[in-house]
Amino acid sequence: MNSYFVTSNDIKNGPSSNLNITHADGDYLYTPSKKYLDLRSGLWNVSLGYNKELTNRMKARFDNILDNQIPYIDINSYDTPDYNLYASSLLSFMNDGVERSDFKSVTFTNSGSEGVEIGVKISQDFAKHVKKEGNKIIVFKNSYHGTFFGSMSVSHKFFGLEHAYETANNVIIVDPPINEQGLNNILNTIETNHLNISSFIIEPILGSGGSISIASEYLEEIVSFCKKYEVLTIFDEVSTGFYRTGNRFAHTSLKNKPNVVILSKSINNGALPFGAVIIDDYTYRCLEKQNINHFSTQSGNVLGISSAITTLEYYIENEQQIKHNVQEIEKLVYLYSSKYSVEITGKGAMFSIPINDLDKVIRIRETLKNMGILVYIYENIDNTSGITIHPNLLISQKKLEMALNILFRKVAESL
Repeated sequence: MNSYFVTSNDIKNGPSSNLNITHADGDYLYTPSKKYLDLRSGLWNVSLGYNKELTNRMKARFDNILDNQIPYIDINSYDTPDYNLYASSLLSFMNDGVERSDFKSVTFTNSGSEGVEIGVKISQDFAKHVKKEGNKIIVFKNSYHGTFFGSMSVSHKFFGLEHAYETANNVIIVDPPINEQGLNNILNTIETNHLNISSFIIEPILGSGGSISIASEYLEEIVSFCKKYEVLTIFDEVSTGFYRTGNRFAHTSLKNKPNVVILSKSINNGALPFGAVIIDDYTYRCLEKQNINHFSTQSGNVLGISSAITTLEYYIENEQQIKHNVQEIEKLVYLYSSKYSVEITGKGAMFSIPINDLDKVIRIRETLKNMGILVYIYENIDNTSGITIHPNLLISQKKLEMALNILFRKVAESL
């Protein structure tokens, strides 16, 4: 029996898998006796794979920080050049190097869940600033935004808990738009209730909900409509950020940018707990005189900042290769899903295979694991379920092609 437990599982249990990971390299995780091709990207954090070059760059920066004996700085009291270096670099990256006011300021966090927590607090303060009659938040059905109290309260996936936590927010649940009628239903909801709605928290692709992709033209329309009615748009790009969809971010191609963007996971290739919340100029000015009460003693952890700086530099240096690889990943997924007549959802390097039979999904996952291939499974409270694949963005195309052939064949055989 383990002497620790994992809080996302039964309190008596440790990890859900019996794999004892000893090391990793490139596209693989290793146990003492076997290697496994990781098509989960380390639960979506390790977008650049188990990357020796990136790791060595991080180590060099870490050594410099630790040699100066500053493992921790209280960001509430002190400053260090790396704070502004990373914030300005990230803003420039998000604004595509153009001097404009789309995104104005960065807050450092330790996770995506904490980022959503801040987003919820921003919503509350914004509602006061523009004198809303209420503080409702719109979310998508089967959305997932984290496991803090605030972030759980805006995650539809938690609404069916048998021992549900008392939630902090009044939410409106809408179906992700898959057609014009679905889009119009959302726009009508905003128009009818806008005096009571403070924000719309959006996953551009519902990762944990089965890689449900929202068309760019629908996102464009939603953001535009929200701005018309003074409803903040908060994009949860914890999963879609940093090239997972093929662009730098899912919002990159939009003319109307969201007010707030939440980032984590791939922000530093999973090296340390780290994340960021970015707000635009409009939100910054609205909240300039507000007092958002949020602080974590590890926010702005200097090693975390350092790992994020190193990773951002790596992304920029290798941008064209990453973009090309994501295009190739998408082509291969479509190729093998078509070959075996298997339905898929998603885009870029973020796909799911809906099966909607959890026992069958688990059997397929275990079969693949026994063959040395690791995939993720999703399950929603409406009983939809399936397999999700998030290969690292630099995965060997030859290895991926062999794995996808096996994966889709096994799925087809089970249907």
